[in-house]
Amino acid sequence: MTSELATADTGRRIRMKRVAEGTDEEIPYDPAGANALLDKAGYAGTDGDGIREDPANGEPLHLLMPASSDTTGAVESGELIVGYLKKIGISVDLKPSSDANQPSYA
Repeated sequence: MTSELATADTGRRIRMKRVAEGTDEEIPYDPAGANALLDKAGYAGTDGDGIREDPANGEPLHLLMPASSDTTGAVESGELIVGYLKKIGISVDLKPSSDANQPSYA
């Protein structure tokens, strides 16, 4: 099944197919289910900023996500993913860069 989704900040539409790796099984978008899994794993938001904290050290759950500015749609897809993760309390810093600079984020 193909979905058409809008990016959070620009409203641009992106067509995506959500499938389980190695199968044709569609994975539904389920923020409530994702929140339940994160809650069960101990990743709670305790300070009211909307971002969950790591139960091991209390640090905000934050990811750095490089996106290739050389690949059509990569940055837009990254923006979409950032919006999805924000809805479940995960902060993401999207870093668009050329393919040549991607290794510098490792």
